[in-house]
Amino acid sequence: SIYPISQRDFSFEIEKDISYEQVKKCIHNSSRNFLISSRIFDVYQGKNISDDKKSIAFRLSWGSNKKTLSEEDVNNEANLIISGMKKKLGAILR
Repeated sequence: SIYPISQRDFSFEIEKDISYEQVKKCIHNSSRNFLISSRIFDVYQGKNISDDKKSIAFRLSWGSNKKTLSEEDVNNEANLIISGMKKKLGAILR
């Protein structure tokens, strides 16, 4: 695409037994239009995280073949994903 890609990093606290595949599926099912990719870059268990939880961090990339995405476009997509993670997986944004 000739249009720029927007990226954001997110970190969620989730139950220890939730897999990356479940997280990725939830992210992609929650997004509506512009999500290009999701990539995990950190999983943390330890200090400041409950024993039955883990923190998972990932980078999301959005883009379009038709236009440059506005900040509102990206914010709307991000909010859908945050909401979906909370509702479907009980995730807490860190």
